[in-house]
Amino acid sequence: MEPPELLEQLKENLYVSVAVSTTLVLVTAWVLFSTVPSHILWAWAGIQIILAVGRIVVVRKLIANNTNRQQFRTVKMYYTAIMLFIGLSWGAAAILASLYSSEVTLITLALILAGLTAGSVSTMTPVFSGFAAFFFGATLPLFVAMFISPYDDLVSMSPIVMLYTVIVFSSGHKLYSSIFDALELTHELQRLNEVVVKEKNYAEQANRAKSTFLSSMSHEVRTPLNAILGFSQLLKMDDLNPQQSQNLEEIHIAGEHLLSLINEVLDLSKVESGDVDLNLQPVFIHESMQRCISMMKPLADKQQITLTKFDAEENWCIQADVKRVQQVFLNLLSNAIKYNKQAGEVTIFCEQVNDTFLRISIKDTGFGIAKEKQDDVFSPFQRLGWEAGSVEGSGIGLFFTKKLINLMGGNVGFESKQGVGSTFWCELPLVDATTDIFTVENTINN
Repeated sequence: MEPPELLEQLKENLYVSVAVSTTLVLVTAWVLFSTVPSHILWAWAGIQIILAVGRIVVVRKLIANNTNRQQFRTVKMYYTAIMLFIGLSWGAAAILASLYSSEVTLITLALILAGLTAGSVSTMTPVFSGFAAFFFGATLPLFVAMFISPYDDLVSMSPIVMLYTVIVFSSGHKLYSSIFDALELTHELQRLNEVVVKEKNYAEQANRAKSTFLSSMSHEVRTPLNAILGFSQLLKMDDLNPQQSQNLEEIHIAGEHLLSLINEVLDLSKVESGDVDLNLQPVFIHESMQRCISMMKPLADKQQITLTKFDAEENWCIQADVKRVQQVFLNLLSNAIKYNKQAGEVTIFCEQVNDTFLRISIKDTGFGIAKEKQDDVFSPFQRLGWEAGSVEGSGIGLFFTKKLINLMGGNVGFESKQGVGSTFWCELPLVDATTDIFTVENTINN
């Protein structure tokens, strides 16, 4: 069965094609009226009208949706037969012109048939068997009419008719093939798109299930872990020997680290499930960053890392959630310190971007990130080769940072060169500190 799109094209072209053919029947009758016997001419015109009506009826049945494959083949056979008779009736007109009319009249009819058959390439090719039947039914008798003509000039032109037949038919076949191939490709793309959408839905469901599981697991694990940490604090108050105190301290440190990892997983599950409440409001960047630097200074001093003075205008204000933006800054600063070289340096600086965003950059003099690993920087649970290293972490910090920045209407990125260091930056909307919060929220949403 032909694709429904091809049948729809046949239907769209049907009435225009029939109207043009009927007009040409009247023109042909007028051209042959003075030479061909009237009763033969009227019989020919009547047959054309009857065949045109039959063509409309069969095409309507052909495009009906309630036919099965066998019924469609039967109707298609009728359609092909009718188109063959229509083509032969036009060819008969050429034979009549050859028998009764002058050289000029036959040339005129040849031009009419040339235009009619050329036009059929665009109007009849959707059902190619019908096009082929009509085309050869009209052109082959024309070739015969010119070949048997008593005029030498027309006989010598008959090979041109055959050449025209080959060229136009070839064009019609190529057009049908290209349309058919394009429709098959479209159907395949639609099928693949449906598969992609279905797989995307499955992935989203699995992701939600994973986030729900992580959230539930994190809550369940934190309860006994908090009990372990609490009892370890109580045991520290007892009279213990130095070895016991050291062992207890190791237990407490390991428990604190495990609790921090669980909290990170819980935060990740909240972000992925969309269960994060943000209180967007104007935040003074200088004050917020200085607070984060103060919290990170003990870690930096432990590794002899120099934190340069944060140079930012005190009136610079960003649109953000205070708690979450500090969480982002702490994560970026922590990474810059942890993955730095001994006695290295961390530089924090700000700059305006297009007068609408403020970019906060944190530059380190660490080991940098290999070029082949940079595409995975913001992927969850990716530690980029540090899994077996001395630096602890879960590999979700930067993924979490990117999610939070995007939720606050900002952007995040980085530049890194292996052996030289990295610069991570985030951009957040720059606002006026006196701007009303609701005005700010509407601005960022738009």
